[in-house]
Amino acid sequence: MRRLALLAQPPTIGQAKPRLSPALPPGAAAALAGALLEDAVDAMRAAAAPDERFLSWVGADGTLLGREVPGGEDPGARLAAAFQSLVQIEGDRGVLFGADCPSLTAATIDLAFEKLEGADVVLARTRAGGVGLIGLSRSAEALFRDVAWSSGRVLAQLAERAESLG
Repeated sequence: MRRLALLAQPPTIGQAKPRLSPALPPGAAAALAGALLEDAVDAMRAAAAPDERFLSWVGADGTLLGREVPGGEDPGARLAAAFQSLVQIEGDRGVLFGADCPSLTAATIDLAFEKLEGADVVLARTRAGGVGLIGLSRSAEALFRDVAWSSGRVLAQLAERAESLG
């Protein structure tokens, strides 16, 4: 089974994209979040590879809302829990991406699933050195431990950890 999950925050005024304020007023930040979400949902719908698609809302406190992808105490724990839902048995492929990566397209998603046919891990880099998409062909909870989330080192740390885990 090929499962795709989109993680997004509701584009709520006063809660969406708080790191952009005060440069953007709360209404403009929410509008931007809404536009990014629309683009991500369009990419998700247009991707041909997934058998199942999930939209999982991230609450203001960082917890995941919804039963498909359970929450956890930190970003790494939430990602590990998400992939336990996405990659349940041998042969499953799971891809998870965030709504704030406008450069991720349906073609990127399909390519990630294609690459997972011969790889355990697929990572798509953001311009800031983070990761906008993660794909796994097997659950790997240890991959997500002790990562400096929201930093420019996320991609490098995940790649190093994947290499060390084989």
